[in-house]
Amino acid sequence: MSRAARPRRACEHTAAVAQAEQLQWERRFALPAAGTAVVSAALLAASIAVQAPFRRDLPSRDDPEKHLKTVLALDHHASALLSSIVVQGLGALAIGGVLFYLYRAVRHRRPNAPAALVPLFVIGPLLMLGGGVYSQNKLNRDAHNFVRDNVGRIPAQATVSAAAAREKALSRRPNSAAYKAAKRRHDALARARSQGDSRADDLLKEGNAAGAITTEVGTVALAFSVVMVSLNGMRVGLTSRFLGILGMIVGLLLILPLFPVPIIQIFWAVALGLIFLNRWPGGRGPAWASGEAIPWPGPAERAQGRQGSQGGTPEPEPEPEAGQPRPASRKRKRRKRS
Repeated sequence: MSRAARPRRACEHTAAVAQAEQLQWERRFALPAAGTAVVSAALLAASIAVQAPFRRDLPSRDDPEKHLKTVLALDHHASALLSSIVVQGLGALAIGGVLFYLYRAVRHRRPNAPAALVPLFVIGPLLMLGGGVYSQNKLNRDAHNFVRDNVGRIPAQATVSAAAAREKALSRRPNSAAYKAAKRRHDALARARSQGDSRADDLLKEGNAAGAITTEVGTVALAFSVVMVSLNGMRVGLTSRFLGILGMIVGLLLILPLFPVPIIQIFWAVALGLIFLNRWPGGRGPAWASGEAIPWPGPAERAQGRQGSQGGTPEPEPEPEAGQPRPASRKRKRRKRS
């Protein structure tokens, strides 16, 4: 063996060992990563379920007392809302774990993948959790103080409705003292409710700048991580084109939540778990088994692969020898009926 061939063989041996170790690591942690993906989807669904009673109590947009009723609902469901924020933050941390597993697989097949993504897998969810808990806790406290301080100043809706009904019953005698007294009482109660709604509007507009900024920074960091890992995973063939694009959409939906129920995010997380376990319908791409960047096969390539595995490529018919007539075709044209 020449001296020049020895370093080359040593490098090839080292690369083969590194690739074998990487594939072994992926097989070892495939189940935990898939479980983490399913847990993240379950936590996201649970956070929405915990918020459901609060959402049912929210007034409509056309309600003249929507701000007041919103603050009353916040105070009534304070514990559930805080629990929802905590569960959502834990789900974001689980997504960070899923991204780390997929990123490490990407990094082996694409060494120039940005290494700065790894800290964002943890920093983003932690900022989302901390900022969300801080903001929700302050909002709950402000709503509770508002209800406590205004409990004697804002009449109940039932009291206002009763006063309105009495005024209507006495409206047949508009000049009577009883009707005038009922009208003054109804007007005073309605005015008090309106003033309470205005104060509730001011409370909701106050917000919490520190908590909101912290949450937004964490959300942007996690969204950027999801987009970049999905893009690179699609490029090296660890995910299909459909799932890669879907992951980038999930990253955008983290910043701009267009749908009240995160169906796309839940489906994306579960789909990644199935790919990690090699349970994706039709199988996963060859990049997982080879340890190299190989594009995810499309439907046509998969169909060709199935045909090749079943019977191989059919052999062409032998050409007739020179001088021999070609066999007549079995198909004959049908005669046209007159």
